[in-house]
Amino acid sequence: MNNIRTLALLSLLFSSPFAVARCDEAKTVKHEFDRDSFTAMHLYALAGELNVRGNDSDKIVFHAVACSDEQQYLDRISLDISEDSSELILTVIIPYADHDFDANYAHMDIDLTLPSDFPLSIKDSSGNITVNDAQVLLIDDSSGEINVRDSRGDLVLKDSSGGIDVNDHTGNIFVTDSSGNIDLSRISGSVTIPGDSSGEIEIDTVSDFVRIDNDSSGSIQIEEVGADVTIGNDGSGDINISEVKGSIIVENDGSGRLKVTQVDGDFTLKSKGSGNVKTRDIAGQVSLPRNKSAQ
Repeated sequence: MNNIRTLALLSLLFSSPFAVARCDEAKTVKHEFDRDSFTAMHLYALAGELNVRGNDSDKIVFHAVACSDEQQYLDRISLDISEDSSELILTVIIPYADHDFDANYAHMDIDLTLPSDFPLSIKDSSGNITVNDAQVLLIDDSSGEINVRDSRGDLVLKDSSGGIDVNDHTGNIFVTDSSGNIDLSRISGSVTIPGDSSGEIEIDTVSDFVRIDNDSSGSIQIEEVGADVTIGNDGSGDINISEVKGSIIVENDGSGRLKVTQVDGDFTLKSKGSGNVKTRDIAGQVSLPRNKSAQ
């Protein structure tokens, strides 16, 4: 492959304590690339744990352990390496759909290290994802916990199930989630959540605006926001918002208590459901639906 300097090691780990503890048959897959050969990276992972760590080197190092219950299935687990417009594409191959692939289990646990400022996109099927000190732009995940720390870049998170935990991020965050808690803290940028089906949402210390368009169920806790807070449709669960530099708009509150405190701008509630509304220390105007008063 052009412009790729790669060091590949493929070996069986029969004596590895890790392999014995996790599976009957295992092998390592390792590749190393020069970052100067590429402008970005896309990783398509399948089942297995994924750990991403940024550093100050000029190398991209992919190190993984593939695992299955029989050697014949292990031999068919591999990594495809390709390039598209100077972007590195790594794709894990596990032929689940093949009629003769009858493994009781098959997965690849991945440890990826790369320069902290190198753009990365991830698509994953199952297993936990941990990202530390990296420029991750997309995480598209089906199931498993997502933990991101000390990251940078505008981040798009798409998740079907499992908790999302992001701390100390520089850049805007865009989250779409089906189930599981969302915890976002110390975000230097804005937070947008177009839709969340179930699970609690906790957001604190955001420098720009926070917007939640649709939340079906679960409580919402928002505090220390540097601009406006907007909540569209809320189904059920309490809402607590405090320490907001801008204004707050809640379009439609379903069930659960609504508490708003310490707001530098206005507070507007357009449609109230069941549950008490409490306000305190609102510097601007308070606008509630007719015949609905705050306490």
